[in-house]
Amino acid sequence: MDYSLKFPDGYASNLSRCVDMANLRLHGMKSHDCHVFMQKLILIAFREMLPESVWGALTE
Repeated sequence: MDYSLKFPDGYASNLSRCVDMANLRLHGMKSHDCHVFMQKLILIAFREMLPESVWGALTE
């Protein structure tokens, strides 16, 4: 599996540094990184679980 997610320079820090795979946790995220995670990345995780109408409204 490819874990290389790219953001523009200065947009967000390298989130792979915040991942603890042994304990399946995120740690050490700055507030902006947390905002990027909640706004952009978590939508990808929930796409398959949400009805299309809900997912579409969230991603507008």
